[in-house]
Amino acid sequence: MWTATAFVMNADGSNKTRIYLAPKGASIRGPVWSPDGTQIAFWGRIGGVSGIHTINADGSGFRRIVTLEYQYSLATFPDWSPVPAPDGEHKIVFTDGPSGDYRDIFVVNPDGSELTRLTDGATTLEWYSYAAWMPDGVRIISAPDFESALLIHVAQTNTGSENETLEIASVEPIPGLSDPIFPRSANHSDWIAMSDWEFTGPLEIRVVDLTDVQAPQMLFSLNLGNDLRWASFSPDDSRIAFHRSGASGGIYRINLDGTGLTLLSNKGVDPNWRR
Repeated sequence: MWTATAFVMNADGSNKTRIYLAPKGASIRGPVWSPDGTQIAFWGRIGGVSGIHTINADGSGFRRIVTLEYQYSLATFPDWSPVPAPDGEHKIVFTDGPSGDYRDIFVVNPDGSELTRLTDGATTLEWYSYAAWMPDGVRIISAPDFESALLIHVAQTNTGSENETLEIASVEPIPGLSDPIFPRSANHSDWIAMSDWEFTGPLEIRVVDLTDVQAPQMLFSLNLGNDLRWASFSPDDSRIAFHRSGASGGIYRINLDGTGLTLLSNKGVDPNWRR
């Protein structure tokens, strides 16, 4: 039986430090830093219960802040807003829904209060998967399952009401983009990094510029012959870290000009760069 573990390390791969050892049989995925770097949020199925959890950066203070309604949904990786909402809280966004069915976008305060569902996937029949904040802390980017599209949502996160209708902007089709998943935004621009699957080959990394959603631009594409997942921007947006599968698998980083491919750790998944 496996044991899930969370680590932090320097951007050059040094000083790899375990901060959390989950109980045997547990799963933890999708860690994300709080804006001030003092906490980490992640999805976990621990003790047979799936939820969104937080932990202090030194490994103390573990708590489950949300128990997920659908215990076997995996499209629940959280993302922490880089700027506060009007109520002063840095909201955490995540998705939840029945396995193999619709999923909705939720936001919650870091202490678990003010849990709010922002979409109604059962009505719209949408799979709002892998939602992430954009740099302004107002817009949310999502990649609906099995669609060659990205959606931008304007989140009304300060009302506290359920089923709040979001203003949604559809990004115009992007040449070369087939089925995007795992979107994550840059820190200082409307660049989005994601994995993309063309159905006939491995998952590739794409970086697109959504400054103009009517004329989005492909900035960077990476194919290493293995599945590439969970791209995360460096604080200055000049590099990305990502996971590579296969015999050469591990956590890598690369410059956005295509240079400097570096193996940081031959173990681990779901890297997330502290902002």
